[in-house]
Amino acid sequence: MKKSFRSQANFILLIATVILTSGMCTSEEEDITPELPVASSIEMEFPKSELTVGETMNLKALVKDNEGNTMNNQTLTWTSSNPNVISVDSGGLAQAKSSGTASIEVKNQTGIKVAHNFNALEPEAESPKEPHRFEVTPSEIIIEVGQKVQVEIKVFDIDGVEIENPEILYKSHDEQVSTVSDGGLVEGLRAGSTEIHFEVSAKSSKIPVTVTSEDLVLTKIEVFPKTISGKRGEQIQFSAKGFDQFDQEMSGITFDWKSSNGCLANIDEVGLVSAYTPGNARMTASVGEISSYGTISVSKSEKLVAENFEGKWNICEESNGNNFAVIELAIESSNDITRSYKGEIKRFDGSSFIVMGIESIPDKSISINWVEEIQGGARTFIISAGTFIDEFAIKARHTDRRTLTTYDVRLSKL
Repeated sequence: MKKSFRSQANFILLIATVILTSGMCTSEEEDITPELPVASSIEMEFPKSELTVGETMNLKALVKDNEGNTMNNQTLTWTSSNPNVISVDSGGLAQAKSSGTASIEVKNQTGIKVAHNFNALEPEAESPKEPHRFEVTPSEIIIEVGQKVQVEIKVFDIDGVEIENPEILYKSHDEQVSTVSDGGLVEGLRAGSTEIHFEVSAKSSKIPVTVTSEDLVLTKIEVFPKTISGKRGEQIQFSAKGFDQFDQEMSGITFDWKSSNGCLANIDEVGLVSAYTPGNARMTASVGEISSYGTISVSKSEKLVAENFEGKWNICEESNGNNFAVIELAIESSNDITRSYKGEIKRFDGSSFIVMGIESIPDKSISINWVEEIQGGARTFIISAGTFIDEFAIKARHTDRRTLTTYDVRLSKL
């Protein structure tokens, strides 16, 4: 019994010893556990602070603890103050986008951060290469009227290196024969010879051009001005241009000019118009069946009635615009009702005759008559019912008393 009790006591003592020993070991382990490192700073590494627009650069960041040791497995965040100038991705790759300044910042997950200013600069322009030699295709151009051909030009520098995208200026020596576009497209316009000149940075050369053609044919006429206003007594110059089947102006053309109403305005052989009386008339230039016209509007005088019918007047047949005579009137006598005139009519065929006129003062109208001696007897003519259009123009009726032929006439003050 005593032996059993002693065994139990020894067992209890052993357990206590183990527990005590175990407790002592735990306390000792806690005392020797090292402290975890804490980030205290970040260093940014980069090869330079200036980038050229378009250039990229790798940035690195080192996170260090308070003893200056580098810490790994850090979560880093990269940002740019101006991504339009310099951008940066999540891995620290920076790229210059445009000229300017941007601040790049990097921080870790605990908020430790560092930033640096970087500049982005425009790249320096390369000095343009000077042209030294040309290769031209074709070296000579022979085309027909209306045909087009593309010129190809290669430009080389003094080292024999081809210059990329050179600025080439083209010009035709005679644009009546051929033209050339800004891109070097040559078009033949009329038969003849000329040259296409081209220039690159003050160095120039030329390409001979020969244009062959069928006979040129006049297909169109243009008259200038198309419309114009004039006053009585003014002279206005009209002109015309002729164009061939390729719509190119032709030279050496003689135009036939004609007025649609010579009573209003007449035109001579070189296109000079004389404005006579109020109204509209067409001035037509023609060559054979080809024609065109411009229009003149002759305005009225502000004074619509003259004091009397005295003076020199051109006589024109309204229906065909034919000017056939000039009549000159002078006052012989007058009273309150009538005024008598005497004068002379000169026909454009060279004949002349004495005329007599009677004006009705209240009506402001005049009748003029004369007798022409012709083979077979006398022939009486009368201009009747002459009234003012304005102070420089009279409308009236012309009658051949022998044949009873009557037509409208217009008298224009000369």
